[in-house]
Amino acid sequence: MADEKKEVKKVGPKLNIAVDKPVFSWQSPEFVRYKKDNKWLVYLIMIALILCVVLSFMQIWSGVVLVVVATIVFITLSETKPKTISSSVYSQGFVIDSKVYDYEQIKSFWISFSDLPKARFQIVGRFGGIITMPLGEEDPEQVRLFLSKHLPEEEDRGEDLSDTINRILRF
Repeated sequence: MADEKKEVKKVGPKLNIAVDKPVFSWQSPEFVRYKKDNKWLVYLIMIALILCVVLSFMQIWSGVVLVVVATIVFITLSETKPKTISSSVYSQGFVIDSKVYDYEQIKSFWISFSDLPKARFQIVGRFGGIITMPLGEEDPEQVRLFLSKHLPEEEDRGEDLSDTINRILRF
């Protein structure tokens, strides 16, 4: 078997993962995959059929098409298996799945304690997005304490609405 090396994409100028030693390093699934039995599928199809019937009586055909497409997407996505993500935290930044980030690129962070604890990072800039780092089996409190030495923590933020909906729907 050939020895495969992942190419590391260097996003920030300071962190050199070839020289620095990680303070924390782990692998975790990208998301929690809930076991879905046949009842979940039956309920989904029943709800979709009820919506389609109601929308048909109202003659909202684009709504019917949207419900059918959404149902197909839900069924397809429910079968998706999470990929394993490698994460490391260094004294100058962190690495998530071969992408390197310096702390200077990050505005703040927070930890969401759900079924799969995650560290979330707000990128600096007007249109800066949010980076998610699943913590897996790593102790979220230890990671939080270390990150709080380097970044401001937004303690009032937690689980996103999409995570809450996914957890409720077991998706």
